[in-house]
Amino acid sequence: MRRLAAVLLGNLALIAATVASAADRPNAGAWLDDMATAINSLNYHGTVVVARDADIDVLEVFHKADASGRREKIITLNGPAREIIRNGDSVRAIFADKSSVSIDARITEGLFQAVPYNRVIGTNPNYGLIVLGYDRVAGFKTIVIQIKPKDGLRFGQKLWLELETAMLLKTVTLDEDDHIREQLSFTSIDLGGAISERDLMPTLISPNAVELEISTLDEVAVRPSDQTYTASQWRVGAMPAGFFMVRQVNSANQEKRNLQHLVLTDGLASVSVYIEAIDSGSRPITGYKELGGLHVYGQRRDGYNITAIGEVPVKTLHMVVSSVKRISAVADQ
Repeated sequence: MRRLAAVLLGNLALIAATVASAADRPNAGAWLDDMATAINSLNYHGTVVVARDADIDVLEVFHKADASGRREKIITLNGPAREIIRNGDSVRAIFADKSSVSIDARITEGLFQAVPYNRVIGTNPNYGLIVLGYDRVAGFKTIVIQIKPKDGLRFGQKLWLELETAMLLKTVTLDEDDHIREQLSFTSIDLGGAISERDLMPTLISPNAVELEISTLDEVAVRPSDQTYTASQWRVGAMPAGFFMVRQVNSANQEKRNLQHLVLTDGLASVSVYIEAIDSGSRPITGYKELGGLHVYGQRRDGYNITAIGEVPVKTLHMVVSSVKRISAVADQ
């Protein structure tokens, strides 16, 4: 009888805590806003498992936020040894040797992206928010929220947020048919603990180590608009509903050939478009491919390789690539 009473009291305490947390955040949008704050402002250290089909990566994550900004270190615990060191907008990738060099956009851009409510629903009618209920992740009580697309041009997500801080502890990406494409989940996490300077220092130090600086050069911001978008001698016309361009970059690839790089987003999903003149050294992607959870679609047109990459349905990439045109070519029509 005493054991039953203890269990009932424990359940009542859980219900009371859940009700209190829910009362502080009256809707799914408030949870997303607090999640974005938590991701950017909390210290945490934990182990994350990333699962895509049969591929599983295990990562150790250190994250520190203070008056000097956000800093982060991600270490791969299985497969080739790699480290990602983030200091604000600066990102360094360190590999054990040349044979292990491989860039994973999910890791370099940040494992858990802050998604404020006004970026998903406030300005974009193409998503809806649903509170699905409560669960536990890594020993923490969580609320589960689904971001559900209203068309077939983008993927959805389920988010597991810790009840007290709204920290994102697990995320699942769903395709157009609500099948799971990718899962990221903390299996253990220390929320709010101290992160030392030593924790954030690289440990892959050897004569064979390879280090790459991952940064954005010559960036030009573009305001959201319903009009067509111009990047140098190129324009993107028929944008998927809700998408707008946020970045234009003139840079060079590893072979030192010039690239036009455009980044499009709807606030949650993003698409990168690369435009490169065809020459004898080009290695274009034509048609559809899938690379590490990202869809890729490429066309060769008018002497250029045009390639789009993103965690979106392939028909979205096809729409974007097919609408990319040179301004001079458009003027001649």
